[in-house]
Amino acid sequence: MPMNCKYCSEPLEDGVTLCPACGKDNAEAIEPAQEAAPEEGTEETVSQAEAAPGEAPEAAAPEGSEEDAGDGEESSEEEAGDAEEPSEEEAPEEGEQKPAPKSKKRIVLKVTAVVAFLALALGLAASVYYGVNGSWLPKENNAQYKDNYTVQADQLKTAAGKTVASIGDRKLTNGLLNIYYWTQVYDYLSSDYAAYVVDYTQPLEYQAAGDGMTYQQYFLDVALDTWHRYQALALRAEAEGVELDPALQTALEELPQRLEEQAASYGFADVQELLDVSLFPGCSLDDYLAYMELSYRAYHYLDTLYEDLAPTYDEVDAYFTENQDTYTSQGITKEAGNMVDVRHILIMPQGGATDSSGSTTYSEEEWEACRQEAQALYDQWLAGDATEESFAQLAAEHSADGSAVNGGLITDITQGRMVQTFNDWCFDPAREYGDHGLIRSEYGYHIMFFVGGQQIWYRYAERDCVAQSVNQIVEEAIAAFPMKVKYRDVALSYVNLAGE
Repeated sequence: MPMNCKYCSEPLEDGVTLCPACGKDNAEAIEPAQEAAPEEGTEETVSQAEAAPGEAPEAAAPEGSEEDAGDGEESSEEEAGDAEEPSEEEAPEEGEQKPAPKSKKRIVLKVTAVVAFLALALGLAASVYYGVNGSWLPKENNAQYKDNYTVQADQLKTAAGKTVASIGDRKLTNGLLNIYYWTQVYDYLSSDYAAYVVDYTQPLEYQAAGDGMTYQQYFLDVALDTWHRYQALALRAEAEGVELDPALQTALEELPQRLEEQAASYGFADVQELLDVSLFPGCSLDDYLAYMELSYRAYHYLDTLYEDLAPTYDEVDAYFTENQDTYTSQGITKEAGNMVDVRHILIMPQGGATDSSGSTTYSEEEWEACRQEAQALYDQWLAGDATEESFAQLAAEHSADGSAVNGGLITDITQGRMVQTFNDWCFDPAREYGDHGLIRSEYGYHIMFFVGGQQIWYRYAERDCVAQSVNQIVEEAIAAFPMKVKYRDVALSYVNLAGE
């Protein structure tokens, strides 16, 4: 039965004892178990991850970790975060209504905010120690070291600068860790999959994710492994003299100003309020800027790897042969045909008459006006340097197609995917890089630029071959820069997932 807060009389949701209005807990106070300091040398572990940056949380299951052997203690392997993906529940059968998640809004910072107000931590953390033969010993030093890492807002503010992980002289503080943690949480909760397995009315620390872990522990593992990957790649880039791309450096320098503009456009008082709502209360601008800089450096280094890796035809062919059964099961064979990439600029006719079915027809005069507009833009490009780069710029500025954001680029086009005239132009056997032209389809006039084509099997095998090489480099970087974690010092903020 719903109840009211005994302190301020505000109504509480069923099963919720923490008041969102006054922040006081209506549950009976519970004295936490006395914590004994763990023995020296049991705080730090070495954790390794195997996935590359940018993977979804559910794909980033961390590997095991080893106890740090540099403190005089005997080294032993621990299951430090070997968490499976959150267990998947069956999707509803046809006709059954899909469970709907609570409303979520994406505002800025590449994360999804699922809260409109942020409350204090719900309840008290459980003891992280258990008795063995009358003595107290710490749990394994992994994400399950504590049953609950949630702290109140003022406690997190105090603990924000404490180092919880390190790679050499690079430090991860609680403040920065919370950004990685809540970014992973928000991105996962914004997916359709999450609605089947996550209870939006309960904190993550009270929900099982599988393998004996809670969702809080699982996402903590993912957050730590993400920082580990990013930092290892950034360190490898430094060692190889790979500097940050100038465009990304400029973006970093302009980020504070952009955040101020975004805060104003969304009605926030300042950037701090924007960060409080988008991530967690007390998130510092310095931590967020550090998060973005490390992300940029890691992604830029990965980009250079993909650009530099160019397997030979024989290497790609050997890779395809080695994995031929898998490719065949996906319908990819050496007889599957070609796929091509093109850029185009779509100019649509204006006016038209729409009938009762919603179909629009255009007069010959309207079609001619459309052609002339397209021809004029085509002539403008031909009068310039007529390069792919200048074509992409015109597409971004003038194309009515959604591909405009990518400079008009459409990739992996297979036979029959596009409308007939578009398809026929793309798959002309004589087509070569740099070919261009003007064609008409039912949608309007298209200014075309041919980027290239490959056999379907070769394109897939080449990508997978390169990805395998990149993943190996990432794993080598992670192994070369091991991470030490102090789980006992981790403190995570509480966010009300059920907030509107």
